[in-house]
Amino acid sequence: MAAQTRLFKNIGSVTIAGAIGGASSAVFWLIAARRFAVSEIGIAGLVASLAAVVNVLTSFGFIGAAIHNISSRRGNGGLLLIGTSASALFSVLGSIVVAFGIYVIPGANPHELSIVKLCVVLSLLSGGAAMGGITDVVAAPLGNNWLAPFRNALMGVLRVILVVALSSHATALAISFAFALPVIVTAGLSTLVFAIQMRHREPHYWPDHEQRQAYWTFSLHSLPSTVVMSILPTAPPAIAVWIIGAKLGAVFYIDWNAFVLANLLIASATVLGISPEVDHVKLVLTVRRIALLCAAGMTLGGPVFLILYGHVYFTYGWIGIALLGLSLLPYSQEQLQVTSLRRVHAHGVTTRLTATLAIGCFAGLIVGGELGSVWSMASGWLVATTGLLAIGTFLARRGTSVATWFPSLPVAGDSTPPTALQ
Repeated sequence: MAAQTRLFKNIGSVTIAGAIGGASSAVFWLIAARRFAVSEIGIAGLVASLAAVVNVLTSFGFIGAAIHNISSRRGNGGLLLIGTSASALFSVLGSIVVAFGIYVIPGANPHELSIVKLCVVLSLLSGGAAMGGITDVVAAPLGNNWLAPFRNALMGVLRVILVVALSSHATALAISFAFALPVIVTAGLSTLVFAIQMRHREPHYWPDHEQRQAYWTFSLHSLPSTVVMSILPTAPPAIAVWIIGAKLGAVFYIDWNAFVLANLLIASATVLGISPEVDHVKLVLTVRRIALLCAAGMTLGGPVFLILYGHVYFTYGWIGIALLGLSLLPYSQEQLQVTSLRRVHAHGVTTRLTATLAIGCFAGLIVGGELGSVWSMASGWLVATTGLLAIGTFLARRGTSVATWFPSLPVAGDSTPPTALQ
């Protein structure tokens, strides 16, 4: 009973932190939308999306590994330091590669973004997200329930101050800088505070060889599924700007931010299911309730919310935000399936499942985007997520394992997977 009470306290802390972060982000983009041109918001959304993708590609599954190894109660402080340092370093290196890639690839930089400024902004965003992401999800299970909510609140205040101060510059990179700088500042502070606290609390601060090996092994095995599931909510804004242009891309980005905020509340609870201590049945019920509330709120209240952003955002985005709200229901079920597979180390099956999700969802987005509107892209996403869930449910009722979606030779780390997308 004590373990379950601790579980729901942890879920509550991470969910509150996610809600504060998402709400402060919504306020930031609301202020930016009313002070900057729509096309500049679209380009800034493209930069933010690229930074998130860089962070995902260079994460190496450190967050999942950190959660999975928490139960050891030894060496957590050292693992935190190792994970955050490595993740931040790889994110900065990845930002440099992406920035130069956009600069040299013909047609990849249609908005003539400055290479140096883009590199700096991407590094700040991706590096800060890498450091803060691990601390946010690890702090609560280790007894520090206030750190992540405080960091996100401080980050929100700093973002608002900066976006107002930089309004006179009226450029996309000014928006991006105001969005990015608080991320690295607050992530560094929270990581430092938590590392110091763990140093005093843990007699065995540094992990032994066995712990380090388990950490890296889980990180690398879960990397493919982690990357795919994390790219799904981060890449669509960049795809939108490249397909439907900066103006409509800005509208889609605002709609998508609402989807990400709602999904963040769901995923904050879902990701804790990686820990072997979690009662998966209770976790599933909790996640489903959160998903239902978020979907109803976004579908019914999202269009009204867009009025605050201005006429353009409401006119072109109200249908899209409602459709994205509906997609939370099938998408949350797919996240639960992935979490249950990672929980039992079925990494090979998880990779095939997440690859299927990525191919289907991105295909839906691209096909919808080719129709040239925000609502068509949202429709493509909804159809893809719903269709994939329906296929999975059909296979489950026939007693067919999801492993048969992409038959292949056994992959190291596989174990008998759950058979249902329930």
